[in-house]
Amino acid sequence: MNWTFPANALKRARVYPRLLLTTGVLLLCVMTPSAHAASPYTTNGIFLDHGFDSNTMSDSQIQSVVLWLKKRQFTYQLHNITAFNSDGTMNPANYSQLAHWIQVSRAADPSQKIIVYLSGTLALVNTPSAWQNMAAVCQLFVAQYAVDGVNLDFEPYTTDNVANYEGFFSAVRTAIGASTQLSLDYTADSAAQWTPADFNAISQYFDLMMPMLYDSSCRTVACYGAFVDQAVIYDYANKASTTQIYPLIPTYARSSTHDPSVENIQVSATEVLTLIASGQVQIADVGVWWYFGWNKSADADWRTYWLDQ
Repeated sequence: MNWTFPANALKRARVYPRLLLTTGVLLLCVMTPSAHAASPYTTNGIFLDHGFDSNTMSDSQIQSVVLWLKKRQFTYQLHNITAFNSDGTMNPANYSQLAHWIQVSRAADPSQKIIVYLSGTLALVNTPSAWQNMAAVCQLFVAQYAVDGVNLDFEPYTTDNVANYEGFFSAVRTAIGASTQLSLDYTADSAAQWTPADFNAISQYFDLMMPMLYDSSCRTVACYGAFVDQAVIYDYANKASTTQIYPLIPTYARSSTHDPSVENIQVSATEVLTLIASGQVQIADVGVWWYFGWNKSADADWRTYWLDQ
């Protein structure tokens, strides 16, 4: 991106396109860069549907999804294997079709990476006897299925049990080894943020820290923009030096905490790119939650506000 005008002007131009009609200077600046230059972000990811790994699919069905991902420049397939059992084990039925998917996907597009998304509860984090069971499940996916990475999500996050989080994350990292990518989906809610020292210590176990930039309960773009800025700046400032920030941006149905007219790809991507342009943060790439919530608006916004920037 070789934009030559201030980051705040870039932000206004993206979020409020009508400014281009009334501000000749902005119009000139927007038209002069190569709008279709290759994106520097080449490892974007998206969370896939759970059914892809537990329901039988034909080769052609899998190939069609892989092609869909390739056309939208998604490299990381985050496979929703679902949650651990209460003792930290996992039902093999949750991933009965994963081996077939991986075989077909790697043949169709070897550049796409397979990441298993594994979720659990705060109770599991606070049960040390379950840690080794969960670590063994992670190791199974690496050793038996040769996945490229493991993605963890254990909610709700709290700040009073950091030692348990560290103990669990250490067990997983030891089990899968240093060369397998490990990532953590982490709340962007400032009320549940770990202290700078704790965030730094925990992030050392991970290659990617993935702040979840949604469920803010915001009803205005200004509120949501501030939510995104606070989370990404805080995480970038306090991460371990070996860890990268990989924001997760939303496209899914409305809920009590998510207003898709406010929390969406356009606004979140704009905020993240503005932070990068202003020199406040650096990121690895972005992930999208999720494939099931993708629609025409998401398709257009992904191209316009992320890939073509």
